[in-house]
Amino acid sequence: MNVLVIATHADDEVLGVGGTLALHARNGDHITVCTVAEADPERKSETYLVEKRKDTLKAHEILGVDNSIFLGYHATKLDTIMHRELIADLEKVVEKVDPDMVYTHYWGDVNKEHRVVTEAMQVVLRPKGKRNKIKVLSYEVLSSTEWGIFLADEIFKPNSFVDITTTLEIKKKALEAYKTEEHAFPHPRSIEAIDASAKKWGSVVGMMAAEPFIVVRETMQI
Repeated sequence: MNVLVIATHADDEVLGVGGTLALHARNGDHITVCTVAEADPERKSETYLVEKRKDTLKAHEILGVDNSIFLGYHATKLDTIMHRELIADLEKVVEKVDPDMVYTHYWGDVNKEHRVVTEAMQVVLRPKGKRNKIKVLSYEVLSSTEWGIFLADEIFKPNSFVDITTTLEIKKKALEAYKTEEHAFPHPRSIEAIDASAKKWGSVVGMMAAEPFIVVRETMQI
């Protein structure tokens, strides 16, 4: 299976899909993570940008990601670019990867950059031709999804869960690779909060630890 994860920022993929990606890797699936945006050079030093990309590649190595793509957009300027430009670049990624499954952001995140990318992906993943068979799921990003409750018609209500009991420690190790993104508890992106969130979602469906998703589209043949 070809799996594609669209992450607006580096570390979104770990926060939202880290445990699940480790399971995909264990199952022998081919995983591509596309990081859309990075920090603006005007706001961060070149050294920071280099180190952040190294952190990303280290995290991906821990998770078992096969291919890391960086589109290189400036994060704080995503809402100022031509929408068709972003769509075109994401279109190329999907064409190259030819995924069977795509993980992308929840449309109601408080982070506007997430929403811009999600809107572009809605266009890219229109069910035309063979793309009507792609399974599409949205994932939560702690400190972004739960803080966006006033921006969506309804709060994030997952209808699919992946048991990450055996890969939760891998997910936490991958997050620790992002040295530039370390936060202390009770910040939602702290290691303790990641652990608590996984166990909370697990308890919802009778598992020790889980990652939640909303199935956006799945084509079934009976």
